[in-house]
Amino acid sequence: MKTVECIKNEIITWMREHPNQHISYQQFMNTALYHPKWGYYSQNRIKLGKKGDFYTNAHVGDVYGAVLAKAFLNEVSKWKSSQMSKSSVWQLVEMGSGDGRLMEQVIRALVGFGVSSDEAEIYLVETSSEHRRIQQERLQPMSRYPIQWCEKVEEIEPKSYTILYSNELVDAFPIHLLEWDGTRWLEVYISEDDEQWKEELGDYSSEELSQAIQELPIPSKVGQRVEMNLHAKKWLQTLSKWMNRGTIFTIDYGVSMKELYADFRYQGTIRGYCEHQIVSHLPERVGEVDLTAHVNFDLLKQWGEKYNLETVSHQLQSEFLLEQGILDLMPLPTPDPFSLTEKTRRAIQQLVHPQWMGEAFQVLIQTKGTTINKKANYGNP
Repeated sequence: MKTVECIKNEIITWMREHPNQHISYQQFMNTALYHPKWGYYSQNRIKLGKKGDFYTNAHVGDVYGAVLAKAFLNEVSKWKSSQMSKSSVWQLVEMGSGDGRLMEQVIRALVGFGVSSDEAEIYLVETSSEHRRIQQERLQPMSRYPIQWCEKVEEIEPKSYTILYSNELVDAFPIHLLEWDGTRWLEVYISEDDEQWKEELGDYSSEELSQAIQELPIPSKVGQRVEMNLHAKKWLQTLSKWMNRGTIFTIDYGVSMKELYADFRYQGTIRGYCEHQIVSHLPERVGEVDLTAHVNFDLLKQWGEKYNLETVSHQLQSEFLLEQGILDLMPLPTPDPFSLTEKTRRAIQQLVHPQWMGEAFQVLIQTKGTTINKKANYGNP
């Protein structure tokens, strides 16, 4: 039986076993993306880059990792100067590393910056065994630093200081989908009719969701849809409990709470992606389509503060990269459009240009156990 048929039959079985013959969007996405055998992220197929379904910052060029490494070392320098610990060893953790390309760029930059092999410990937290295999093939032969893999961040013994980052991780967390009926929020469920996906409204699937909904503003239009990412809330809580002291970089595409209610987002932001094209978020070929939703950065900040994570900055990607000196890496133009020089120039332009990635992506920096001097221009983009 083909993968699509297997995963679809399993989802339909769960629906038929439910008293109301339906499942939540969170259950649907969790199975479609993370099923250990048939989920999108578990399959042995190209997902990233030109031959895959979508690009990340790391696939535009090598420069993104270099800028990130510089930002990481700035935070490490602050930690060392605080003299709160005599240890010089710090750990770098990436969650959801995909094909490992971004970590590869970061490691090369750390080597270039002269970070010694006994100073940094590197960890990749990855739930997909297929992605772990790809990452290990890419990173183990070239790294001068100790690298370890694990499925959960709690498996890592936290050091005195940690830099933890993610790139397009939170947007892939399974979400609950909500719809405003004019007086209250209802949850959107998925059912099936003759093996075709259907939507229906109902009461909340959990008390946790019922409580989280209180943090949402009341929309002006009946039928307004919005996503609630409870996985992101649990994720921040887990990181805060695990981390002794450190900094969290969350890089993703998303918007503020207010922007989620824009007219063109009336139906919510959940999308399916296949071969760089937007497709239905209720795909016929379940397991072969990436499902994603915009990150609500306002909620990430609110939840972080609840779990003792202080917001250092929240910027558009263009603002972050320019502040970190990406233009210092811009080479002088050459007449050969196919040269490495021109490829680097185009990569930098794509990363910072507002019509490309510069304003689509945002960077949230949160810390635990540090003293922060916030800049006057930090805040919501």
